[in-house]
Amino acid sequence: MNATSPRIIIHAGHGKTGTSALQSSLALSQANLLKKGIAYPDHPSFDDARAGKISSGNIEPMNIVESYDETCARYPDAHSVLYSNEYFFPAIVDTPEFLEPLLDRGVQISAILFIRNPLDHAVSRYVQTIKRRGSTRHLEEELALYDRPVRVLQFIVNARRLGLDLEVLNYSNHKRNLNSVFARTIGVEASDLLDPARPTINRGLTRSELRLQRAFNIEWGRKSSAFVSDPLCNELPDIKAEKPLVSRAAYEEFVRVIDKMVADVNAIIPAEERYVVGSYEDSYGDADPDVSESFNFSAEQLDVLARSISARIPQLPDEAAPVPEPAGPPEPTAPTSAWQKISQRWKRS
Repeated sequence: MNATSPRIIIHAGHGKTGTSALQSSLALSQANLLKKGIAYPDHPSFDDARAGKISSGNIEPMNIVESYDETCARYPDAHSVLYSNEYFFPAIVDTPEFLEPLLDRGVQISAILFIRNPLDHAVSRYVQTIKRRGSTRHLEEELALYDRPVRVLQFIVNARRLGLDLEVLNYSNHKRNLNSVFARTIGVEASDLLDPARPTINRGLTRSELRLQRAFNIEWGRKSSAFVSDPLCNELPDIKAEKPLVSRAAYEEFVRVIDKMVADVNAIIPAEERYVVGSYEDSYGDADPDVSESFNFSAEQLDVLARSISARIPQLPDEAAPVPEPAGPPEPTAPTSAWQKISQRWKRS
């Protein structure tokens, strides 16, 4: 092993575990991290990240060898190189050999993986598919397809086989102190990581917003998010998201299906970070999804929607323009038949 090579720290997500908030903090804290010997390489997405918008981190995972060499040359005093991108998760699950060239050179690689309690994650992912991917499915359909713990298990197996120093953290336990937990994990003080530019980044939707976006997906298609959920989330980031309702029967079937997946992961991660699968009441209390919902929007939400949708409507003719007079009856023409001659004499009589 090459003891002089900076180690690599990979923040692999996975999705819907506060990645955008962490990436905003990391981009804002780049100078602080470098003072502590951790290089967080530049990326074109940093302007968005620093502004508190959704970003892609600071690397494309398959370019890690080239980026690492460039970063080591640029920051020769750094003892660590930090990378963040949710696409590390599928890369390590499906094609882990992309890290082997670095491991063969003796580079130490650490990985940080956030997981999330299954129902919370499934619901958040469902909202994202409605919000950004044009989905028209119901939540029950999403729950029936959910298998994230299976892929988490494969990530852990592959990471350990490669010899990565792996830390698994449950986002559901740490979402209120995400920065301090991440700082501790990478070996810096919590004060070294500046707060994200916005307290909430990439917020979820209210039930009313979700219902409206799904209706537009059905009628208008995927790109409708540009004038429905995108402006609502960007202009009103502090509105509290709401968990969409699901029937007790659908939830109990969801729990039955994921029970073995969850148990397999929980058996190999620290007890304090294990998945928690609560009861229906834990998540929904006494809510009754069988009662017809009413949908409500605040004045601010309606104003945002009116502006964003109106911008997409073609301009109608100017109502102030003079309206042309309707055409009068046609000028009489010379009679062309005996009957027309008789008819005209009769009208004059």
